[in-house]
Amino acid sequence: MPSTILIVYDDADVRAWLADHLSAAGYEVVAAASGAAALAQLARESFDARILDLRMPGEDGLDVLRRVGQSAPSLEVIVSTGYADVGTVIECLRAGAGDVVPKPCAGAEITAAVSRALERRRLHLASALYQASRTIFASLTDARLPQRIVKAAQQILAADEVSLLVLEGDGRLHLANASGRAAASADGPPLALGERIAGRVLLQRTPVILNGPVEQDPRFRGLCGDQRIRSSIVYPLLAGERSVGVLNLCRVSNPQAFREADLELVAVLASQILLALENGRLARQMVGSERLASIGLVAAGVAHEINNPLAYALANLAFVEQHLGGLAELAGLLGGGAAPEAVRACWQGLGGGKLVEELKDAVRDSGEGMRRIRDITRDLRALARVDADSPETVADLNDAVRSAIRVASAQIRSHATLIERLGADLPVRGSPARLSQVLINLLVNAGQAMADAPAGRGEVVVTTRREGDRVVAQVA
Repeated sequence: MPSTILIVYDDADVRAWLADHLSAAGYEVVAAASGAAALAQLARESFDARILDLRMPGEDGLDVLRRVGQSAPSLEVIVSTGYADVGTVIECLRAGAGDVVPKPCAGAEITAAVSRALERRRLHLASALYQASRTIFASLTDARLPQRIVKAAQQILAADEVSLLVLEGDGRLHLANASGRAAASADGPPLALGERIAGRVLLQRTPVILNGPVEQDPRFRGLCGDQRIRSSIVYPLLAGERSVGVLNLCRVSNPQAFREADLELVAVLASQILLALENGRLARQMVGSERLASIGLVAAGVAHEINNPLAYALANLAFVEQHLGGLAELAGLLGGGAAPEAVRACWQGLGGGKLVEELKDAVRDSGEGMRRIRDITRDLRALARVDADSPETVADLNDAVRSAIRVASAQIRSHATLIERLGADLPVRGSPARLSQVLINLLVNAGQAMADAPAGRGEVVVTTRREGDRVVAQVA
């Protein structure tokens, strides 16, 4: 979605010029003539960045800046001032500004400042999502998983009330966890598909934003909404064609309405929630199977090991996608026979050779992350197909050891340092997958044994070596 920018300038001409310039750059722009008007606007809707004139008649720009930080702490603020001395810049940064642009300024300077602000906001959101993901995936078999999901969603989306409903075997939605007044309905009857707002959204399989009375929305004709709720997002959790549950997010005291950008954020969070719920379900099923019991024990760690490279691969791909537009513009200039000066200026504006190196690094890092996921997936597939190995299969002992380490290492790293001392040329005959299962059990037991060790002082050492006509694999 286009980013939305709030411009706060008392000078009507400058305000109009900024609005026209940023609109032409593809942003959605809202203008305010005073700090009071801007604060009133912030109380009604949310923005991605704000440009604030520091000196406006009758107002203390720093005080306005501080009040903006209190009402919209996640908002990136760019201060424009004709008094950009060192002391003023420091005061602005301390008051919450992310950038200070001296006046008068060119359109390119403003555009660059806005681009930097939006990049900071994107990184903050990515960091928040990463931390939320770590919280959710802390333990997939823990009964507190729904509580972790609700808490993470509440923090990420600045929601006052959140509820998670899960579709159970009886075909009805049961409340798994909730915050605020929604928790009071924990003992209420489950919902059938199509019943009330959540049941109807899951039946329709399409997320919705509700920013007005439910009674006026034709999708929910005949239903009555909670009059306390100012804005809400109802998001169905779907695993392919199978319905898993519904995530409800409501703003009651928070006056800002949800917008399409929030829906995109919920979509990313929902994918993590769905993965956690599905992995938790699979982990519980696998624990019941003796052959795959070891995989069940480390399912949370495997999900975490996959989620980390996936997160930075997605971030790098988003970075590449962000700059493809600029490269397309450069290609258009080259293809259209533009003057060399125009081509050179566009190339320099994109970052020149530095951008190429950054894009190469981003693609290389993404490839490394995908290779890590491939290796872990291959290890799990091998463990799940132990019967396919022939008794006469010959394999390198170290391959089975490394496979076990990749699967089980997350169970150890939180308690101890994992040290590998692997010998060379150690062929064995038999089932590498079954051998990996044995080693996974040993590694998991080692991690559990080190759980009470002082932080950073425990060690788990994995050794392989040859002894005469035999080989040894040892976990100590």
